[in-house]
Amino acid sequence: MRFDSRYTSSCRNVVIAESPINWVTSPRYLGVYLESSIRFKCSFANNKAKFFKAINNIFGKVGRNASEEVCLL
Repeated sequence: MRFDSRYTSSCRNVVIAESPINWVTSPRYLGVYLESSIRFKCSFANNKAKFFKAINNIFGKVGRNASEEVCLL
């Protein structure tokens, strides 16, 4: 992955133990997705989607019967 004006240029493949390492445009590092671009960029779209998926799952289990205090805890 590259960060500079030549981020779209192709690079040589890196080979370790006769296995090439794939070039990617958005690797995950410490739970954050980095994006290849001219400047340093992070993407939180995947984290945001996982958060809302979890919240919707909790609300689906609790339903409309629980009070607001229970939902917020």
